[in-house]
Amino acid sequence: MQRNALLFLAPHWKAGLVRSFVRARDLAGFPFDLVAVDSNPHAPALQVADRAHLIPLFAQPGCREALLEIVSAEAARAVLPMNNKAVEFLDSHRSEFADSGLHLYLSPPETVEICHDKQILFERLKSGGVLTPAVYSPSGKAEFPLLAKKRRGEGGKDVFSIHNAEDLHYYRSRYPHHLIQQYIDGREFTVDVFIGKDGAPEVFVSRERLEVRGGEVGVSRIEMNPALIEAARKAAGVLRLKGPCCLQGLLDAAGRFWITDVNLRLGSGAEHAFAAGADIPHMILQELSGKVPSYDPSRIDDGSVMTRYLEYFILK
Repeated sequence: MQRNALLFLAPHWKAGLVRSFVRARDLAGFPFDLVAVDSNPHAPALQVADRAHLIPLFAQPGCREALLEIVSAEAARAVLPMNNKAVEFLDSHRSEFADSGLHLYLSPPETVEICHDKQILFERLKSGGVLTPAVYSPSGKAEFPLLAKKRRGEGGKDVFSIHNAEDLHYYRSRYPHHLIQQYIDGREFTVDVFIGKDGAPEVFVSRERLEVRGGEVGVSRIEMNPALIEAARKAAGVLRLKGPCCLQGLLDAAGRFWITDVNLRLGSGAEHAFAAGADIPHMILQELSGKVPSYDPSRIDDGSVMTRYLEYFILK
């Protein structure tokens, strides 16, 4: 039987996500090789794929050509971007990769532009009637507390709390390109999403982030809150999301879900959703095999808790 490859672009330390695809492939016997492609030779995810390749950094000359050579050599059917830079790189070279017959797990170009710019994301969600924290102009008045965050960023890096006018002046001076955003007091949630081809079932699994370490979830609990999932479904329609994504936000005391970020890739904690019954890797491999993915939301292990830990590889 002819085998094809699924490429993971820039998986770096997300070895657990790649391993979830290996497990789904092996359990169902899908004829796919799983290939990790990264610019860092020490990336842990390179150790768990069937094969691994190194490419230049996305900003360096020759990166596109190197990836196209790997696509050809591996008979790749599809590529799955694993971080925001990988999403943007593939988005900027859609036509070249489309000509190679490669399926890109990407949302439409307009969606990438919207979701990777928090100012534009706020405007689109607000105009679509989706609840989202307000973003204030430099001259606008706002009530404390507030948040300062990068207009383009991921992983919760360089997010600062603002408690008074002195803080506001400091962060506006120190980080002039940061957004000033309304602070929402609530429980932090991620919604794992998969929207495949037309006619396929859509996946929405909400999990509370009970512990967060350096922007990444350490402990999570599945909570299939209907109001929260409906809010995420509405946002997905407004933004025209496709493929695997994750939405992040806050559930306030009144039961309202405020969407703060939209990532056009798998969340690093999505392994919890997979194990709880939303096996997105299995669905992706089904789709690439020409089958209609199967998914039964009634079988989600609601209330289950995931706790994570670090592993290591010794490289020789």
